[in-house]
Amino acid sequence: MSRPPLSLRQFSATTATAAQPSVWPLTAGDVLQLIAQPNSQFELLGSADSDQLILRRNGQQLQLWLDDQPLVVIDNFFVESAVNAPVQLFFTDAQYGALALTADAAAAEGQLWPQSEGSDDSSALPLWLCVAALIGAGGALGSASDGGRVDNTPPPAASFGLSQDTGISNSDLITQTAELQLQLAADAAYWQYSLDGGRHWQAGSGDRLVLATNTEYPIGAIVVRQSDAAGNLSATTSNSEIIVIDTLAPAAPALQLANDSGSSSSDGVTNDATVNVTLASDVASWQYRLQGGEWQNGSGSSFELADNSYYASGEIEVRQSDMAGNLSATTSNSENIIIDTLAPAAPALQLANDSGSSASDGVTNDATVNVTLASDFASWQYRLQGGEWQTGSGSSFELTANSHYASGEIEVRQSDMAGNLSATTSNSENIIIDTLATAAPALQLANDSGSSASDGVTNDATVNVTLASDFASWQYRLQGGEWQTGSGSSFELAANSHYASGEIEVRQSDIAGNLSAVSSNSSAITIDTALPSRAVVDATFIYSAVPAIDAPLPQYISGQATLAAGEQLNVTIGSQLFNDVAVSDGNWQIDRRSLDEFSGGESIEVTATVVDVAGNQITDTSSAEITVQYNDRVIFDLTTGQSSEHGVDRSFATDIDYNIFIIVDSDGVDMQSIATEQQWRSWNNLGSGDTIWLVGNNPSGEVMAFMSSAVTTAVVSSSALIWASKPTASTSQQAFLIRSSGVASRAVSSQSQTFQLFNSADGQLDASGGVAVNYLATIHAGSWSNIYTTQGLS
Repeated sequence: MSRPPLSLRQFSATTATAAQPSVWPLTAGDVLQLIAQPNSQFELLGSADSDQLILRRNGQQLQLWLDDQPLVVIDNFFVESAVNAPVQLFFTDAQYGALALTADAAAAEGQLWPQSEGSDDSSALPLWLCVAALIGAGGALGSASDGGRVDNTPPPAASFGLSQDTGISNSDLITQTAELQLQLAADAAYWQYSLDGGRHWQAGSGDRLVLATNTEYPIGAIVVRQSDAAGNLSATTSNSEIIVIDTLAPAAPALQLANDSGSSSSDGVTNDATVNVTLASDVASWQYRLQGGEWQNGSGSSFELADNSYYASGEIEVRQSDMAGNLSATTSNSENIIIDTLAPAAPALQLANDSGSSASDGVTNDATVNVTLASDFASWQYRLQGGEWQTGSGSSFELTANSHYASGEIEVRQSDMAGNLSATTSNSENIIIDTLATAAPALQLANDSGSSASDGVTNDATVNVTLASDFASWQYRLQGGEWQTGSGSSFELAANSHYASGEIEVRQSDIAGNLSAVSSNSSAITIDTALPSRAVVDATFIYSAVPAIDAPLPQYISGQATLAAGEQLNVTIGSQLFNDVAVSDGNWQIDRRSLDEFSGGESIEVTATVVDVAGNQITDTSSAEITVQYNDRVIFDLTTGQSSEHGVDRSFATDIDYNIFIIVDSDGVDMQSIATEQQWRSWNNLGSGDTIWLVGNNPSGEVMAFMSSAVTTAVVSSSALIWASKPTASTSQQAFLIRSSGVASRAVSSQSQTFQLFNSADGQLDASGGVAVNYLATIHAGSWSNIYTTQGLS
């Protein structure tokens, strides 16, 4: 353990001899001080002729010489001195060190020695010393002011510490207060300090030592010592830890929202209440204050604001301090900050236009979906069929044309300025977007009545409309008027109206409201419901139930009718229908020969109907217009080769007296054979009541005679009924002969095969030979002029 510094006054001459100097053992760390009293003079006690005191450096020794003799020898030393300060001799190693005083020093006269003269034989260190005292005779020490007292007890070492260890710790020796507090001895005469580890000493004053600001002092850099009034120097005290003087305040920290969420990253509206604080690298602590309240200690590098709160500019403040406790300036929010954590309500969605037959079926041709948003919404999104969320704009979005969305496949959500996301809303029902228009419907008259089924003139005002299978509604328009909603599959036109091509229009729409193209009538349509003029039927008597075949004066069923353009007359006689009967000068007639056979005595209904182009018709009001008087007429027309159709099988009945008319060519040109299927037959010969009439085919019914191989100009008489079918120059007579047996044949044997009315052998009419000239007395006794009227042929 080191001892306090030694003074030369600790040694006395009595303890030193020439042979044995007074020796004080010294070790490394011991200090020898040569003390000079303030304002005192030092004198050398000795002879007046003493030599000058010489300080010499000899290797590791310091030698004090007087009269060329070393009085003091100091081994293993190190010297440090300062102006107006005691000299300190430090020992540099652990080698033995000694202070030796010889006994040869004699008392001398006093002499001032303000400064020593030093020499340094080793050139290691300068030896500038201020002499504090000199050795007197006999080795005694003294001074003018000492008075002979001797105080060789050093004061205790001074202690020191920071007057205030500011900052986060009061023991870390990092402070903003650049001042040391010293604890000195009560009898301390003065004290010294060194800031470079004891190399250079400064005189201290008071009990404080002011250090340099913003300076770091390593361990041992600050050294203090004290001395008492006797000049005894205490041991030194130094700092055992690093001391840092820091008076520089850190920069103000920065603050910002951790996440300025929502529609803008710079509007200060957010749902994240975290505020990040950017601190200095050497920060020791930091604080924040809200709306002028108490400062709160921060932790980490962020703090939380209150949910759903508002902070005006400057109401959020932060500050920081370093290890030394230097407090930064305050930073605050430059803009308003709103913490909003309340999610908005879910938006609503609906079709902009649920078009078509229903406003609530979700089937439409309008793909727009309207979104009802909150008043403070910032953004909104929609998603289709579980796909990616799409950012919406405005207050609507478009679905895909001709698409189907099941319930829940259309979703919308919204967020506010702070970025709070609402719940999701979706469609509760299926939605179908159908933009494909149906084909145009077809239209046609339900019944194009009248004379033509394609002329567009009808008395039926119904128009049929052929609609699509998925139609929802349809409309029609007439002559450019308003569209009318149709029902069923038809509509009615106005009676007695005319529609030019294109004036009847129809269109249809599907469930989604897609409107088809328009169809119209390609040709004119006339609705005619006016009845034409009524026709008239004349009452008629028919003398024979058998039609006269090309009789010279045929019978007619007749009447009157007035036809307008396009009208026609249709006549029904019994079961026979005669269409489009000709009308001339207001009269019409139908030849009896066109009719079927009737029964004698029956009445035949005749209906005359006038039909116009549109099919409007009107019928006469009469009834039982034809009365049949006879059924015994049989006509053989040898000019045409035809016979009457009387009865089912052309057989003569035994209970009927027949009038058989044979019509021949009045001019004697030719005669035709009756075809087999038109021949008559009977099991009996013609009776006495049967009459055969020979009738010419001219209007008078006359038959020219054939006499002497020539046609005469005389009319055949009842006494000579010979008729030539064809005039010839030969002598052969071609005559027509009717025998009483009912056989009719030609007179020329080579052409005798003609026809028979009756053959008693087999009931068939066949060829028969033989000529009986002038044998016709039983045929006819009347005149030719009245044959038609008397026999009912006209």
